[in-house]
Amino acid sequence: MKKIMFILIVSLPVLIFAKDRSVYENAYKEAMKDSVISSSEKTILNIISTSSNLNEDDIIAIKRKVENPEDSRYNLSREGRLEFIGLAMYYGMFEYGYNIPYVLGINKDNIMIGIELLAAPTSFYLAWKHTKNMDLPQGKANFLYSGTWLGKGSSSILPALVGFKNWDNFDEEGKILRTTSMLLTPAGTYFGNKLYKKWNPTDGQAFATTSKLYLGAYNGFAIHSLLSKEPKNLEYSDNFMRGRVLSIFGSSLLEGYLSYKHLFKDEQITRGDANFNFLGATYGLFSSLAYTSLLNLDGYKEIIASLAIGTNLGYYSFNAFNKGRDLKMKETGIVALGGASGIGFTAGIGFLVDIKKTEFYEFVCPIGLIGGSLIAYKMIDPSNENENSYSRVKTNFMPSVNIVNNEFVYGANLNISF
Repeated sequence: MKKIMFILIVSLPVLIFAKDRSVYENAYKEAMKDSVISSSEKTILNIISTSSNLNEDDIIAIKRKVENPEDSRYNLSREGRLEFIGLAMYYGMFEYGYNIPYVLGINKDNIMIGIELLAAPTSFYLAWKHTKNMDLPQGKANFLYSGTWLGKGSSSILPALVGFKNWDNFDEEGKILRTTSMLLTPAGTYFGNKLYKKWNPTDGQAFATTSKLYLGAYNGFAIHSLLSKEPKNLEYSDNFMRGRVLSIFGSSLLEGYLSYKHLFKDEQITRGDANFNFLGATYGLFSSLAYTSLLNLDGYKEIIASLAIGTNLGYYSFNAFNKGRDLKMKETGIVALGGASGIGFTAGIGFLVDIKKTEFYEFVCPIGLIGGSLIAYKMIDPSNENENSYSRVKTNFMPSVNIVNNEFVYGANLNISF
């Protein structure tokens, strides 16, 4: 009983002011002094873990650290180890396991496939050994991955500058290109690691920044498409491809850099928040696709512009809407499922009343997507997690079909009250 009282006296006041792993760690140390954890102590530890928002992986790491205090490995983050080992296996199997035999002129399929397959367990084991005493948080893994793909993507810049047709004239088998890739890809990994050490972002900031690289790449593609002359019959000139490759690569790097410096650097952002922003970009893309079809926009530049506007509008509106809210990954997943259920709700009504016009679904499904996500977002608000909270979320959806000039005109009225 004295030990239980001590745990309560030491731990609970700290819980009022802090939510971190050290509280649970100190309590677990005290409970383990006699090497036996009673049911009462287990109850207290559960209360502390819940109050500190610790997940199962956090608790396992703390227990291992307390039970093996002499082993420094348990003071290190392990959250990015899976991604690191996967990246090592990519290097072993594809970047080197396939490219090196190809560049050396080994043409026998059985030898090339054998080397590639044997590289998988070899790279797995070496990565496992290498990360044994490595501090590898999730944010670092994100930077390593993103640096790797940027490095590999940069191998297309040189052929673009020379001209892809000109490049093919002296590198028909692509051996020089593959050699360039084998040099630039690890360079990208190296600089990703170096930038992570310099910026030292949180896991949420790292995920948000690296996710922005993909949006930046599409924005570069869109800007180049809007400013350049529209290609005819997909006959791309060397100048066109130089501009496209440089725009995509440059915009990706620029948007990632500016986003961290001016959008995420001084913000408290979780990985769930970062995923929520990317979910907004996905919603914007989906809605833009639906409405460009509904409005019969078929011009090359019109479609590119509408998709770019929708994707960016979705991303930044979700980011602004979620300010000050620290979402968990699973909570963002619930919001996504709410959006899917919203599509099912609106589309289901259309099927029930036997509406066969695709225009109806193109109109109402984006509304259902946003509406369902907003309802789910409100539901996961901790202040609403009680028995009567869901009754405060009220929806009223009424599709309408009118005949104007002998043509069907579709409409809908969606009211959401919280």
